[in-house]
Amino acid sequence: MEYLKPNELLKVLEYAKRHGAREHAMFLLGYGHALRASEIASLTLEDVRNGRIRCNRGKGSQHTTEELRESPNIILDEKMALAAWLRERGEADGSVFLFTSRQGSCLKRKQVYNLFRKCAELANIEAGRFNPHVLKHSYASHLLRNGADLAFVQKALGHAHISSTVRYNPTSQPLKPKSSRIAFSATSSRLLNLNLGPTAPASAGAFFFA
Repeated sequence: MEYLKPNELLKVLEYAKRHGAREHAMFLLGYGHALRASEIASLTLEDVRNGRIRCNRGKGSQHTTEELRESPNIILDEKMALAAWLRERGEADGSVFLFTSRQGSCLKRKQVYNLFRKCAELANIEAGRFNPHVLKHSYASHLLRNGADLAFVQKALGHAHISSTVRYNPTSQPLKPKSSRIAFSATSSRLLNLNLGPTAPASAGAFFFA
């Protein structure tokens, strides 16, 4: 199962933030709530209200409503990232969709893919992990590697069946189950303690318009 290591994830998010509030919010929410590209593109303004996000999942997965998270690291702070994009977004020609193009129209799944690919390229991620679906894989893998139980990860990913979650379980070593809160805290702490590494050059912003 392809996923981003914590330091790789932070690099992708750092490049995204430097080159657009939209990209930062898209990919941070995509990671933190295990969303596919099509699910990111279909988010509406009504889906992000009162500090919560409604995740309308496809492919038979369960819909969930989850808290938006705060963090001491602005790269990981969902509420700040979303607020920054909403200020920049403005009225967007009256669109109901959260993430819009410069013309105010809804982003398409392919546009989300292309934007993520550019972020991943700048972060030196290899081509096999250019698909934004890797964010969902990464969230599951990070939780499991920090000891979350499968039932919690199943709910976090919106899986209807536990068999869909088992494939994320690393087989190299047995996991010692922890409470979901401890596992999530361990994941967050590991991300917070990492060095982001080189930042993106300002000239790279030209890639981030759709």
